[in-house]
Amino acid sequence: MREDDVFDIDDKAGFVDDALNAAWERTGKGKKRWEPGDNTGDSLLDTRLLWSSWVLDPLELRLRAGLDGDSLQAALVFGWLKLPFTVVSCGDGTGFARKDAVRIKVEIDVDGALPRLTGKGVPTSPGGAENEGLQSVSEICSFAAGVAKNKVVAPASGRGDLAAWLADEAASVESFAPLLLGRIPGASDAPCLHSWGLSVDDAVVVAALVSRCEANQREPDDEKVKCYIDGCLEEAGLVGLFGLSSVDQA
Repeated sequence: MREDDVFDIDDKAGFVDDALNAAWERTGKGKKRWEPGDNTGDSLLDTRLLWSSWVLDPLELRLRAGLDGDSLQAALVFGWLKLPFTVVSCGDGTGFARKDAVRIKVEIDVDGALPRLTGKGVPTSPGGAENEGLQSVSEICSFAAGVAKNKVVAPASGRGDLAAWLADEAASVESFAPLLLGRIPGASDAPCLHSWGLSVDDAVVVAALVSRCEANQREPDDEKVKCYIDGCLEEAGLVGLFGLSSVDQA
């Protein structure tokens, strides 16, 4: 055996250490993992990583128990945009029945404003304490629209006929039917306000319609209005109130 054929144990150990260190480096082990708020220098990559973190650890949307106006608006927009989130029903635990009921939490004792959005990567409302999240329905819906991955909810249109109906507290639920000018794209094809699909207008109006139905303590007589309410609720992953989400019944 020649002298240069002899394998020195120290050289072998050094080679193995170098190989392991290189593999460790390639797989990213030993490095700080990306967290919401980190900047990789690639905004698209940061967005994808943020979305992935929410899939693993969903945002929490705290809502007032019952179909409260602002809380219902936020739940509708979040559901339409298909964001990864968990509903936290605050109060007596009623209302906001989701089709995926496993993603419902209940908190009886609640401090702070509602609705409220918290989670990794969620900013804090101006003037709020650190990590309190967003605490107004407008901020919550705007944030949701800004970070949504694929779905789109159009902004409010400023339609005068909608504003007039909302301002008229004496206007009946049935009188709203002529304002439904579009259809929700998809399986339900239920009515909606605009020909281009769902918008913030729909979230505001559905909350108002539900509130007036509760105040009247009766279902709407108009099938189109019932179909509209149920179609919007079910499109957001919530359980409809009247069992009428199909266009065949509108």
